[in-house]
Amino acid sequence: MTSILSFDPAGKGGDTGIVHLRYTDTQPPVVVDSWAVSGGYDEFCVWLRKYGMFLPNHVIVETFIHFKDIHIETTPILIEGAIRYVWPNAILSPASGKNKAVPDDVLKRLGLYIGGDHHRDRLEANRHAVRWLKNQRHVPTLRAGWPQE
Repeated sequence: MTSILSFDPAGKGGDTGIVHLRYTDTQPPVVVDSWAVSGGYDEFCVWLRKYGMFLPNHVIVETFIHFKDIHIETTPILIEGAIRYVWPNAILSPASGKNKAVPDDVLKRLGLYIGGDHHRDRLEANRHAVRWLKNQRHVPTLRAGWPQE
């Protein structure tokens, strides 16, 4: 079994989506556990102190890209930094293009669609993980998520 811990850091007022997935060479990913951590950076650090010793095979985090906005929200940057401190080899995943690369119907076919979160936090963490698996050409994920017509 190979494990992924995937993060979608929250801005102020949102939740940080976190999913723990497992997959094999013959099976697509399944969710082992998931969290939607509210309370910004401080509450994320509480979660991190509890689970930061976890050693997944891969850590994926949505990376913040600054577009010269004067009123920059720093919470996602702080959360990304904390993740990269604990797991320095974290794979950075940009937000742009993820919805096109991994549409909702793919997540539904894979059984990874998580509804109900205020900002789709855990769903977006799943989307980052599946995009990475797609880019790695993980055949079971490709076959289950993008079936051939």
